[in-house]
Amino acid sequence: MAEKYPEMYLGWEALFALENGDSIFLQNTLDDPDYAYSYELFGPDRHSIDGGCLNVEGEPESIEEVLEAALKDCNLPKGLGHYRLDDGDGPVDLEGLGYEGY
Repeated sequence: MAEKYPEMYLGWEALFALENGDSIFLQNTLDDPDYAYSYELFGPDRHSIDGGCLNVEGEPESIEEVLEAALKDCNLPKGLGHYRLDDGDGPVDLEGLGYEGY
């Protein structure tokens, strides 16, 4: 899987802006194989409004599949427009970007 989906390396992180003004931080959780992913949903003011761990059915082939599962967990509509805020190259500096609690 690592060659076909290089963005899905062990321990990856991603930050997305959502079309509703919120943003969501996703990461691969290394320590719990039953809940392999976690998310933190932030409002437009960059304060946390929801978060948790989840397990995606099967083995996701892209970060977008994990994003869709997290949006569903947050009761947000499937297919909510989004774009990636980080460059996909290593850890996301949430503190540096002004997100609450980081």
